Amino acid sequence: MVSDVFARIQVHIFATLICLVMLVETQNHKDSRQYSFRLFRAQLIACMLLLVSEAASWSTAGSTKFFWNTVCFSLHAFPGYLFSLYADYQLGAGEEQLRRNPLPRLMPLLLAEVLVVANLFTPLLFSVDSNGVYHRESWFLVDTLLSYSYLGYSFTRIMRNRREMDRMLVRPLILFHIIPFVGGAIQVCFYGSGFTLPSFALALLVCYVYIQQRQLGTDYLTSACNRLQADKELRQRMQGSTESPFAVLSLDINNFKNINDQFGHAVGDEALIETVRLLQRTLRRSDTLARYGGDEFLIITDTSDPAGLQQMLDRIHQAFDRFNQQTDRPYQLSLSIGQAIYDPASPSSQEQLLAIADARMYQHKQEKNEKGR
Repeated sequence: MVSDVFARIQVHIFATLICLVMLVETQNHKDSRQYSFRLFRAQLIACMLLLVSEAASWSTAGSTKFFWNTVCFSLHAFPGYLFSLYADYQLGAGEEQLRRNPLPRLMPLLLAEVLVVANLFTPLLFSVDSNGVYHRESWFLVDTLLSYSYLGYSFTRIMRNRREMDRMLVRPLILFHIIPFVGGAIQVCFYGSGFTLPSFALALLVCYVYIQQRQLGTDYLTSACNRLQADKELRQRMQGSTESPFAVLSLDINNFKNINDQFGHAVGDEALIETVRLLQRTLRRSDTLARYGGDEFLIITDTSDPAGLQQMLDRIHQAFDRFNQQTDRPYQLSLSIGQAIYDPASPSSQEQLLAIADARMYQHKQEKNEKGR
């Protein structure tokens, strides 16, 4: 029995150390001030506090054991609550939107806290007998359901919106739900197994690996995907595509060299960042935007019919026209764009697909130059 408790404490210590490493590593991340990163770090802290308090409850007795179990139960709902915010943010909700009218989201957490307070006076969630032995009480499952209601909510939202989400994001978010559900189910079925909290730490590790992968596949200056990530997605689509065509758009900023030469590289960098911002506003979340070279960009989209692609091109050109009319920047921005459709019925290589898009882009640029003469 003592050896089992020691083994569970060791697992919790190991999981806590993993969370601590992630917390330290994300401290100096370039996006650490973003709301999503702050939520992720808050989840790490909540998970660490839970792991420590549960381990302390196993290694103590009497009133001290009761205290640590009370701390543990008071923290139960926080990881799920924070993750529901994290998931909604990734689905497009802004920070201000998430802060508005917080009471409905807080309700399960507040109810869980009420149960913890009530347990101080009558054993609803747990009790510790005179021999220092912990016992679950009748409302234990209610607390579990309240805590897991957040994961149920966010899982439903993610599954409903998965087709509109960034593909790189869908898998880790789904795994984040599956891992704690499995760990919680094991702990409910096998009393004393202690799998729930380490499973949360493992789920956070999955998200952290995603963050690292995302950083490797992201252009540092513009935060668009980089060429490595774009090539990877193209290969995956071509290898896995059996019935769904897709399109690639090759884009080049017109007269970008003149912007650099006339105003300097700092302004040139600003123009690149502005270009990505304008493009992201016109694209769907399922579209992939990559900086493919210096001032060259690539868009990968499921939109593959000519009418749909023309509508996309019109939105892009209109967005840049509005920018040029309203901006006080010393430069104007416009794009030359070429497109190519990948048809699984008559597959081409990645090189051929990009060559077609590039050729049409240069043709578009030449036509613009001739009109400007």
